Amino acid sequence: MVCLHQQHTAKSDAKNWTTAELLNNFKEYHDPIPTILSETKDTELIWNDIIDIAPLQQLAFDNILCSEMLVTPLPPI
Repeated sequence: MVCLHQQHTAKSDAKNWTTAELLNNFKEYHDPIPTILSETKDTELIWNDIIDIAPLQQLAFDNILCSEMLVTPLPPI
């Protein structure tokens, strides 16, 4: 997962980035990030917007319990 700080209303061109552009932006990151990016094909990239929702008021629903990883939102950058 890659998160880039951008204005909430700004249209991002990151959606159309290739692995070369990702590598250029993250080349100074620690190993193995540059290696992973250099070995990833453009066709293997997935783009999904992160949409903020209101926090859940409960974590248990009938016989289902949401784990922390499922309900922890990404903090604003």
